[in-house]
Formats: sequence, structure tokens, C-alpha cells
Amino acid sequence: MTKTLLILAFLCISLSLSAQKDFEGIIVYRNMVSSNTDGISNNTWKKILVLTDTDTSMIKKGKFKMTTARKEAYYITEKQKVFIRYKGIDTLYYIDYSSDTTTIVSVNKTADKKRIAGYDCNSLAVQTSLGTSKYYYSPSIY
Repeated sequence: MTKTLLILAFLCISLSLSAQKDFEGIIVYRNMVSSNTDGISNNTWKKILVLTDTDTSMIKKGKFKMTTARKEAYYITEKQKVFIRYKGIDTLYYIDYSSDTTTIVSVNKTADKKRIAGYDCNSLAVQTSLGTSKYYYSPSIY
């Protein structure tokens, strides 16, 4: 389950970032985890999923590098793979997205709105067989 959640998270991030082919720059964002399993805290899930409070993504020419306090991930579009290097471990891991069989159940605009970095943002919920992810976007940004 953890591997599947990690694959889904990287897939959603990579798809959302690669959709902005003209954007080049750095994005810093916050991760939140909410456990719905009795006996497993939010912090335990963060450790299981190797998540930190913030991630930094550097994007250039459709490729990106994600850096956290615990890992670095490089998404290579042409190979449909993410290469992951965990800090303190001398092994390079990868996830092959060409073999992903995750099914999207629904994509819905939600009523939730937030102001992020000075932009009024709408929200979008993507539900798969593994869970639901919420994304915020601003219609005023290309």
C-alpha cells in the first residue's frame, strides 16, 4: 500500500507539473497527512511515506527535481521514470510510470477556496481507487 501511495503521489505531482511546460522556476509547498486509520498517527504516516513538512520542486524544460530533507527525486519525462535518492542510503531507486494501472474514479471541482501566495485559488479533488488528492489552482495564472 505504501509503494502504491508513493507512486500515486509522484504521478499526480509529475502530471500537474509537466502540464505547465512553459513554467520554469522553483515551487515550495507544504505536505499535510490526515490519518483515518485507528492507531496510526499523522506523523507515523509521514514517516512511512517519507514525507516532510515542505518539498521544493525545481522545474525547467518539462523536467523537475524534488528535494526534501530526506530525499531527492528526479522525474525524467522521456523515460517515464522517477529516480529517487534517499539521504544516507547509497542506492538509487526508480519508479516506472509506464506500468501504472491506477484508475481514476472521479475528478471534481470542490467549493473549497484558499488564498495562496496572493492568488485566489479554487480546488480540484482527484479520487482514485487508492484515495483522494486535493489540488489548488488559480485561474489567473497561465
